[in-house]
Amino acid sequence: MKNIDDRYLREIAQYEILNDEQNAALRKMLKSPVTTVRTKAKEQLICSCLRLVVKGAALLARKYAVSADELVGVGNEALVHAADSYDPDRKAKFSTYVWPIVWRRMKAYYRKQYFERQACIMDTEFLVYAAPDYSKEDYDSLRKAMKALTPLEREIVHYSFFDDFEPLDREIARKLRIGVHSLKKQREEIYAKLRHLLQKQHHSGSLAKAEANHA
Repeated sequence: MKNIDDRYLREIAQYEILNDEQNAALRKMLKSPVTTVRTKAKEQLICSCLRLVVKGAALLARKYAVSADELVGVGNEALVHAADSYDPDRKAKFSTYVWPIVWRRMKAYYRKQYFERQACIMDTEFLVYAAPDYSKEDYDSLRKAMKALTPLEREIVHYSFFDDFEPLDREIARKLRIGVHSLKKQREEIYAKLRHLLQKQHHSGSLAKAEANHA
């Protein structure tokens, strides 16, 4: 798989997804009063899901052009934490329990990395919407203003202007778990917020230039 070390893939190839009987046996071991027995069971559960993490990392890496190796590291860390919190009395298999935890953690990592990279890359269309009175030369000011946005506001910007496709408002709202009306209202508030910050920066810059000229 692209960007995932071949040696690591060969190493984890020996671990198979557990069947029902194996899951039941390990759940029983997790209840053991003997620490070494519980530790061994936990290690086997973790190893059985390593390939699952790789599969998820590969899917995200193909879709979002992010390092699969980094995602594997994040996913494996989430896997270990999930094993610590797994309740052996629950009906769900460990793989069923752990998958959404690992997937969410990898997606959260991707979003963080994406916004850190994209915070200073403004799409021309977004600049037109957010600040129609400003030109492309004002990217530096807009980059600074973007840092003042909340995580949700940045997500709205991301899905509206930087996603792989141009989704409808209802699709963006569904992803963010907010109403369409709320999405539209917040987007307009984002534009107003950025325009205000840009005007403030422009005013400060003008004052600085005037002071320099009089110096």
